[in-house]
Amino acid sequence: MNKDKLRKQLEIHEGKKLESYLCPTGHLTIGVGRHIEAHPVTGELGRTIDRVGMEITNEEAMKLLNNDIDNPTHQDRREIRGQIFGYGACPHTDSPLATGNRKNS
Repeated sequence: MNKDKLRKQLEIHEGKKLESYLCPTGHLTIGVGRHIEAHPVTGELGRTIDRVGMEITNEEAMKLLNNDIDNPTHQDRREIRGQIFGYGACPHTDSPLATGNRKNS
């Protein structure tokens, strides 16, 4: 896997937000699409990010992204496949696109 290419694709698709926010499905998110409830931000940065409006630096956002790429969970792998094959969506939705269950048209 080309990690640099994946990193760039994820940044383009997800964007990079240095302030925590609620994604469209209501999940606390920061950096490049890091869903905090699924992947708590604690030891990685030496502090906890646990509410809307908390800030991180660009370097911290990249550290979180690199950790997610280097240590993907099952959900991360599913979302990455969606990014690669063009049907990525917020993984916490009930959309068939989010789960990778695309229907043939």
